[in-house]
Amino acid sequence: MDKTAEDLKVRTKRFAIAVLDFIETPPRGLAVEALSRQLARAGLGVAGNYRSSCRARSHAEFTARLGIVLEEADESDLWLEVATERQMGETSKREWLLDESRQLRAIFLKGLYNGPHPRLSSALAAVRLPFRLPTFQALPSDSPTLRPPSFPSFGPSLLQSRNPAILQLVR
Repeated sequence: MDKTAEDLKVRTKRFAIAVLDFIETPPRGLAVEALSRQLARAGLGVAGNYRSSCRARSHAEFTARLGIVLEEADESDLWLEVATERQMGETSKREWLLDESRQLRAIFLKGLYNGPHPRLSSALAAVRLPFRLPTFQALPSDSPTLRPPSFPSFGPSLLQSRNPAILQLVR
């Protein structure tokens, strides 16, 4: 198997174990239990779904499963942000998990869009990302538009855009 894929398997497994370690730290309460359950499901989902994507039988199946991995990484990021706002858990572990979930999300986003997508590059060029996406060749304007299976949220600024290419992606 590909060394990069194996390295990502190890990295996502390390993330899942770190999530489990983080949610076992006291204190306990109803809110902490609810957050811990959600974070555990999302954090473990990153590792499990990535391993599943490595066993995909086709490129389409791989892309679909990688989209799920991206969603789980994004959800992990959300629950870690909530934990940060509520000051739950150990600060150093929480900051490491938050950084790791964002890095994993960037890796999987780049992997998900690492192929030819019509008009996607021009739409994403207008969005400021903390990482660089590969560039794609634009197709003629009369070609049909393909939408990815799931497009990540970039916040309200994307929805308020007046760029027609971006508006077409978020519809």
